[in-house]
Amino acid sequence: MASEPFFEARGIRKSYGGYRVVHDVSLRLNRGGTLALVGSSGAGKSTLARCLAGLERPDAGVVFLHGAPQQAASIQLIPQQPAASLNPRFTVEQAIEEPLRIQGRGTAAQRRAEVHRWMEIAGLPAAAAPVRTSFLSGGESQRVAIARALIVEPELLILDESLSALDLSVRAQIGQLLLSLRQSRGLSYILVTHDLDLAAQLAEEIAVMDAGSLVEVGRSAEVMAAGRHSKTRELVEATRELSAWETPLTETRVSPAEQPTPPAAPRFFPAKRLLHALVLLAAVSFFAFLLTQAAPGDFYSDLRNDPRLSAAAIRGMRMRAGLDRPLLERYGAWVASSVHGEFGYSLAYQSPVATLLWERTRATLLLTGTATLLAWLIAVPIGIWSASRRGSWLDSVTRLAMAVLFTVPDLLVALALLALAARTGWFPVGGRHLLLPVTVLVLGLAPMLVRHVRASLIEAMDSPFALSARAQGIPQRRRLYRHLLPAALNPLVSLFGFSVGTLLSASLVIEVTVGWPGLGPLFLDAIMARDFAIVLAVVMLSAVFLVAGNLMADLLLYRVDPRIRTEGR
Repeated sequence: MASEPFFEARGIRKSYGGYRVVHDVSLRLNRGGTLALVGSSGAGKSTLARCLAGLERPDAGVVFLHGAPQQAASIQLIPQQPAASLNPRFTVEQAIEEPLRIQGRGTAAQRRAEVHRWMEIAGLPAAAAPVRTSFLSGGESQRVAIARALIVEPELLILDESLSALDLSVRAQIGQLLLSLRQSRGLSYILVTHDLDLAAQLAEEIAVMDAGSLVEVGRSAEVMAAGRHSKTRELVEATRELSAWETPLTETRVSPAEQPTPPAAPRFFPAKRLLHALVLLAAVSFFAFLLTQAAPGDFYSDLRNDPRLSAAAIRGMRMRAGLDRPLLERYGAWVASSVHGEFGYSLAYQSPVATLLWERTRATLLLTGTATLLAWLIAVPIGIWSASRRGSWLDSVTRLAMAVLFTVPDLLVALALLALAARTGWFPVGGRHLLLPVTVLVLGLAPMLVRHVRASLIEAMDSPFALSARAQGIPQRRRLYRHLLPAALNPLVSLFGFSVGTLLSASLVIEVTVGWPGLGPLFLDAIMARDFAIVLAVVMLSAVFLVAGNLMADLLLYRVDPRIRTEGR
């Protein structure tokens, strides 16, 4: 081996919040060599690995490759949890091809051929190419991660506890693959592990780390036989007691028969969701009808105080309205009326409920639809912007503003804006003027959406596959739009359906407050008059919106997330 190292790290230091995690660590590695960085949990190994790979900037120290500062593509890191480091929405072929697409290498056909070549080298059959990475086993995920890292032809591969979670036989297979790649391609490794026995199997040199510092570096056989430091002896003794490595490293490849096959896509997913929605609406209709009938009094109750009407006359009116019939008979009559599109008969307006609802429903839908659209158009970019700048003072100001808006009741916002409009005349109120009610609803909905968008995106940013995407040298904008936002999409799609379903309920109070001619004023008047046919119709309309919103979210998830289309149910 060459006397001059091709990789060298000098005086690496790293702290978090004033706590020193890595203390002045220096390492050297020759071409084609393998160095195992060993230590117990919390020793600082993973932090040092990220600094060596350029994923984190050390507080002090430099990393050299061939005597020059490192290049991003020359050092590749496979993080902990190989399966989690793969984007679950990607197929095996897409995951391995992504680095080539970033670098603009070749045509689509050339990239595909290169992907299959590296799959063969990594021991993956061609049949695995269209399989989603979420269906891979631990060993298969490891092979995909290795193929993806090697397709850019790095000179150094850092494996951060990548073999620890695998069973012994799979670990032996991956270990043999690493050894063969080192011999055939001159690849160098830094193996981060807490397992000394594994380190001795795969590495010529072992560096023992404790509390952020290197306490011993030497040839593997020497370290295992006679560790000079007490921490080394402790690790050696623990290894002997556990006998963690008992399977010999033999050449083993994944056969096509072992390749996982995802379950067939559910054929009737939309139909099942629609059936569930109809059953739920039927249950809601019955219990809502039951509750309205259980309320004390009815439309004719106040007429008893009118001395001009006798009790017999009131009984006759109740009989003509069908209020004296049994509960189930009245419910059946209401269902039949709903099937015919009338949705009951309003005693106050002496008219089928449907004719009263249509115009007001259109007004409410115009209000809620406009508010929902504007709230999402405002919340998504603000949430993305805040997440990408988390920890900064701008992020803190944004979060504080959203928290204040979130805690202020919508009714109070509406009253404040009404007072402002009355004093200044800056914007019209009442009638069909949208500005005031839409502003109130947007101010009520947007803060919640911003918080969810920010939280979902931050969760995606902290995921292992996001770190792996950084290790691949994927630019920030591409990481955001191709990797992070799709990963954060599922909870946001569910939230979108929920916001569509619940905004109607929230708008009813605001409509009454600002005088918008929607369902809100009609609903309030019906409650005061005990006109339960209208009350029931508005309640059912709200339930339809809620169920439809969730059904919309289910169908959108089915469309945008390929894992759901191939998930066994």
